[in-house]
Amino acid sequence: MKKSERTRQYIIESAAPIFNSKGYAATSIADILDQTGLAKGCLYGHFDSKDQLAEAVLSLSFEKVAMAVKISTESKVTPREKLIALLEFYENYSVNPIIKGGCPLLNAAVDADDQYSELSKTASKFMNRSVLFIASIIQLGKERKQFQASIEPLEEAKYIFATIEGAIMMSKLANSPSILNSILAKLKKQVNLSYSIFRKYKNQL
Repeated sequence: MKKSERTRQYIIESAAPIFNSKGYAATSIADILDQTGLAKGCLYGHFDSKDQLAEAVLSLSFEKVAMAVKISTESKVTPREKLIALLEFYENYSVNPIIKGGCPLLNAAVDADDQYSELSKTASKFMNRSVLFIASIIQLGKERKQFQASIEPLEEAKYIFATIEGAIMMSKLANSPSILNSILAKLKKQVNLSYSIFRKYKNQL
């Protein structure tokens, strides 16, 4: 990696927790300069505007979360185990997020109004990507005849993702990770009892 690329990456990495903690509107260029120790000319040598930096930061934050989720699931063998691992990844997430400041998607949703349409587009792409990832696990379970045939992967994935994000928001507002963890426990129970063909059959014996 060239020096200019390393500097650009350093700026993005340094700015990520600031944007995620303070929000886009409240974060100033001075905040970024204080954090990085760089001169304004150096910063603008890599980014034309605060908007461009914010978009790069948001993309990096989303990629970090996506990679962490992928790592948590890829070592699991069955689709059920993968789905449970994904849910367990989010335990205590309201107080122990990947990026300091909380869930970058929720924070971006607050900031991404009509004035910051590019942030909204970036956040929307990550949301759709996250939903499709969950749907792919559920679809795999159906293909392997481990999940019930009646389950609609995309609709179920939307429900799971929306429930997780809503639970994170509630836990953050209440300053209580137990809210998130209890909802995740209910989702895990749903996966274990409602999704699995074999478990459901066993319960009927």
